Amino acid sequence: MTDRIKRRTFLETSGTGILLAGQSVRAAAGDSVSIRPTDVASLPTPGIRVEMAWQRRDAPVLSSLMTNLDWCRTYCYAPHVLRTPDGYRMYYIGRTGNSSDLKSLMGFAIGMAVSQDGLTWERFGERPILTFEEVPWGAFALQTPSVLWDPDERRFKLWFIGITEWVRNAGGGTTELTQRLGYATSDDGVRWNVHPEPVFESGRRPCVHREGPGQYRMWMNSRPSRQESYLSLYQNVYDFRSDDGIRWNRSHEPVLRESAQHDQGCIYPCVCRDGERYFLWYGAYPKKEDKSFQIYVAESDDGTHFVNHDSAPAFSNSADRSRFDSFYVSTPCVLVEPDRYLLYYSAVSWAERAKGSYYQHIGVAVCPREV
Repeated sequence: MTDRIKRRTFLETSGTGILLAGQSVRAAAGDSVSIRPTDVASLPTPGIRVEMAWQRRDAPVLSSLMTNLDWCRTYCYAPHVLRTPDGYRMYYIGRTGNSSDLKSLMGFAIGMAVSQDGLTWERFGERPILTFEEVPWGAFALQTPSVLWDPDERRFKLWFIGITEWVRNAGGGTTELTQRLGYATSDDGVRWNVHPEPVFESGRRPCVHREGPGQYRMWMNSRPSRQESYLSLYQNVYDFRSDDGIRWNRSHEPVLRESAQHDQGCIYPCVCRDGERYFLWYGAYPKKEDKSFQIYVAESDDGTHFVNHDSAPAFSNSADRSRFDSFYVSTPCVLVEPDRYLLYYSAVSWAERAKGSYYQHIGVAVCPREV
């Protein structure tokens, strides 16, 4: 058990290893199969369930409202956490400025924070570790990083989204938003060498696993075709394979589609593996009057055929409207450790959302792990 945990926490540095126990129901790729909470509770294998005793912390671990850094005083979100021999690292998105104009949209950049215990975090440096100016293929805003450590090559590898096109109509509504997958490498996880071209033409929130030497697997939102609306990107998750992390083959069909249980969204996928099972966490709006974005989970025995637990969120916004995470919770990132689970997430409060703000905070919730 100890050896397996050590190998997962460093080699599977998507930073989100997790165990959702129970038997799965096989379905065709992309099918959405619902399981009621009562069914989940009856599954015989111990481990993570849809309903868990998550212990929320009273304050965010990072916040755009609690920093003196010039570059991330409006947005702070999309955490990706991995554990290294030196402690924990978090890569996240930050920005300062109003997102309604192209000039301020250019401020989206990737920052880094460090921690010794996974709970108390300190931002690394005064500047982002990667900005759009360092991307040679025309991206003007960066999004949703995924980082892992390659033990054979002895370097960090980063996949990220770069926005290259934003078209709006006369009324200000978006008619096109092109998001491409970028790639970079680094010896220290701070200074990055960016690949000269995008490595896939459509994506949002990559989640990359290294399954062995020359074996990369990625789950990511992707647009089925250029002919479909840009919004279709947020409704479909695909499975990708690569032998070098640069040339990717996408599955013919999505492995998860937007659920009929949800008003919109199958967004920000985060796939985690423990043993032989895969677990896909994502964000969506439930079909109810309260339009708060919430986190759901699906499970699979092969990473392709998922059972979607879409009738109940795995992690909801807080019912206490005074809290920082009372309106939105999204972009999940989960770590499994010998004695606990850590769930990192993006958040905004009701009061801040009423002012027009979006993701301003990164929170963490803890759940003791049954040993």
